[in-house]
Amino acid sequence: MCHLAIEKMLKAILAQKYPEDTPPKVHNLIHLAQKTGLALPDPLRDFFQRIDNVSVATRYPEDLRLLSREFNRETAKQMLSETKRLIKWLKQQLKSDE
Repeated sequence: MCHLAIEKMLKAILAQKYPEDTPPKVHNLIHLAQKTGLALPDPLRDFFQRIDNVSVATRYPEDLRLLSREFNRETAKQMLSETKRLIKWLKQQLKSDE
């Protein structure tokens, strides 16, 4: 769900910047961020890559067992915390274009 929330924020920024175009039907956060033209700090780019890798795996049930070993409660809390920080930053970018 973290990936989806970030993806929707990026697409909202694209919709605001380019109201005549439909945001692309892609899920790659790095690609979407590049299309927005936002200057992403390196830690955010790293987080995008990490969450992109996790998101692909969660779409396939056979991979969920492997992920559940890698992502314990503490790791999930960290991912959620990073997502909240990123969403807050993206909201500021969205507001600044209004």
